[in-house]
Amino acid sequence: MRGMLIIYAMFVLGFGLGVLFVVLKAWRLRTRIYRYNVRRDQHCDFPQSGTTRITGRLLNGSLDIQPPAQSGGVVLLELRIRSTLLGHWFEPYIEIQTTRRKWRQPLERGCAGLRFIQLSQIAQDGETTIRLKGHCLRIGDQSVDLHYLQHDVDFERQRILVLASHPDDAEIAAFGVYCDRDAYVITLTAGEEGELGPFKRFGDHHAHREKGRNRAWNSVTVPMLGGLSIERTANLGYFDGTLTAMKEHPEIPVHSLHADAETLDAFGASGDASLIEPRGNRRATWPNLVADIEHLVKRIEPDIIVAPYPRLEAHPDHKMSTVALVEALKNLNWRHGSLLLYTNHLCSTDRYPFGDAGDLVSLPPGLDDIFFDSIVSNPLDAEKQARKHMALDAMVDLRPDIQIDSLRSVARAFGKVLRTTLTDGHMSYFRQAVRANELFFQVRVSSLYEPGVIDRILG
Repeated sequence: MRGMLIIYAMFVLGFGLGVLFVVLKAWRLRTRIYRYNVRRDQHCDFPQSGTTRITGRLLNGSLDIQPPAQSGGVVLLELRIRSTLLGHWFEPYIEIQTTRRKWRQPLERGCAGLRFIQLSQIAQDGETTIRLKGHCLRIGDQSVDLHYLQHDVDFERQRILVLASHPDDAEIAAFGVYCDRDAYVITLTAGEEGELGPFKRFGDHHAHREKGRNRAWNSVTVPMLGGLSIERTANLGYFDGTLTAMKEHPEIPVHSLHADAETLDAFGASGDASLIEPRGNRRATWPNLVADIEHLVKRIEPDIIVAPYPRLEAHPDHKMSTVALVEALKNLNWRHGSLLLYTNHLCSTDRYPFGDAGDLVSLPPGLDDIFFDSIVSNPLDAEKQARKHMALDAMVDLRPDIQIDSLRSVARAFGKVLRTTLTDGHMSYFRQAVRANELFFQVRVSSLYEPGVIDRILG
């Protein structure tokens, strides 16, 4: 009997140590996703021109606000917060409540200090009093600053060019911007690299080639779900993961890394041939990429160009896309309109935007000295969010690759779900991109000609 008790005690102890190990491992994985100090104040250099700061008082969770002077203007609340103990394990968030509805802005686990809370949609509704409630978060009574930012972007009256590095980047960042508007969506690469998923069945280099063909086709057809005609889209056919090499060796043509493709014709596609610059040299070189973008700007004459923000981006192709764009604009001496810069792969954390689908997108954390002339927040109502979800689902590369055809596949799927739950590592763009707003930093094209601005944007 005593021996049985000893065995039982050892089993319980071993089980307890195993659970403790898993919890500590999960805790470590949950906190290491932030490549910055989450307990540091967030800073933002708001431009003096076009920004109004109003001081208020948060008392018992209630705050009086003024509607913005400009329709579509951005309102940011500068608020001091602190995570509770549970806020180090669960993602904390601020619940913003008005007489009409509730909003959520999530933050980093374990966060503390000053943060900027997105109130643009709430203020646009004409609300003058809001209530703030912290979940796994302490927000005591305090003096606060409200920052009102004006901009000169008009999505309904201005022509839009969305410049995407890969298929699905336009939809992730700006589906709500181009949907049902005077817009063009141009994708630079075929996106043939990365995990093969269902394309494994093709084998060898054919798998990457088929993936590129499918994704390039997605890039020119999925915008039709947003009301664009096929004549307003194009894929230039450059190769995934090669833009940095093109920049470093401008005159040397690159080829696809794994798809056995050497010319832009392998993946290039458009419903309107006039969007593709006609030339005999169809090689993937840096001068050709810059010339292609110059041709697009002259052909479309956009008032708004949506592109990645290089300093914020972790993906080299995203950085180089905007480097090529800026070079093209300078070559043309183009000074008209605005750039709306976004990030789909924030360099300070893969988790951004925090929270779940339907939540508000906050300012990107962990980075100071971000240059911008203003901030633009494009609201998405429930119907627009649903349409964006369907557009993402139409992208073959974003669909979950889970096959349940054996006990081993069931075990793999269960393990993946358990690992994701423990580490909160759910990186799906259906979570990250389908939000109540799309956030951009506005940089007027004319600002590119001011000393030091390009260096601050490129990083």
